[in-house]
Amino acid sequence: MRKFYSGFLLLLTLLFFSTGCGLDTFIYLYPVTQLLNNPLAGSTDNLYNYYKFRTTDADNTANSADYFKGFTIYYRIYNSTAVQSQDASDISTGNTNNPATILNYIVNVKKYTRMTSSLRIGAYPLIPAAAANRDVTIRLIDYGTTDPADFLVDSASYGIPLRTKNDGTATDSFVFSEIVSSDVDVMYASTGETDKWYVQSYVLAYGYDGSYKPIYSSLFSLGVITIFQ
Repeated sequence: MRKFYSGFLLLLTLLFFSTGCGLDTFIYLYPVTQLLNNPLAGSTDNLYNYYKFRTTDADNTANSADYFKGFTIYYRIYNSTAVQSQDASDISTGNTNNPATILNYIVNVKKYTRMTSSLRIGAYPLIPAAAANRDVTIRLIDYGTTDPADFLVDSASYGIPLRTKNDGTATDSFVFSEIVSSDVDVMYASTGETDKWYVQSYVLAYGYDGSYKPIYSSLFSLGVITIFQ
């Protein structure tokens, strides 16, 4: 009886420590769900050729305030809509089937790169967390004199959207003449076009768990912006 009692106490002790200590807390980050403008590859309407989406700050702050840190955006530049469409399809499938590994997939397999801005160089995440949802508008290049390149979070300007190198430092803008086929953020196809670039972008919520390990939401596609020569 004494042996059984000692074993029972040991089991209770193990259960206590396994439930109270040492186990990572599962953190869920809510992805963006609202696209407020849907740019389409090849569109010649510059008035609508921009990204716009609403963040999910409210849900993420309410449920994971200690872990949620904001949003980050990844992009890649194409000269072929066929290649861009195939990559988008592959990424969509991966996002549905394996959302926990989708960031690794787009960065290491599809070679997507983080977007930055002239007033947020070196800052991470690109869009810091807030208590309430916000509308983010991104114009990659100037469209005439009335719609200049800008990165707006509600009414706050983050400067001009910028591309980044693999090490995260700022490089050129998204102006047509500054995009070169050999750049690390470009997927160049010999059968593609020579007078247009197509920029596909995705946004993710970002944070970290109790062990300070980075965690991300699933991807949300922002669509494709066309940059003309």
